[in-house]
Amino acid sequence: MLTFYFPFSVLLWVSLLLTTFSALVLYNEIKSGFCVIFGFFSLHNFKELGNLEEVENPKYRKADLNRVFKIAMASMVIALVYTIGIHIISSSLLHHA
Repeated sequence: MLTFYFPFSVLLWVSLLLTTFSALVLYNEIKSGFCVIFGFFSLHNFKELGNLEEVENPKYRKADLNRVFKIAMASMVIALVYTIGIHIISSSLLHHA
């Protein structure tokens, strides 16, 4: 892993954070069957592929946005904890080497 060779590279840490965040969001989408982009833009697709319709009910729109927010925040917290953990481990290994 490159983080063990370059533990103080900001670009590397931002890349690790963003890829971890993206992977967690994708995992949550697959697990729940809920598309974050569709929820953010209040869209749904229950008919043939490519037929997008807007969610009209404000109650459902708000529920979708709340779900998007929860998925994004949970993914970001886990990604931050993971990235900070990798940083701490790689920094301590660098000092012991």
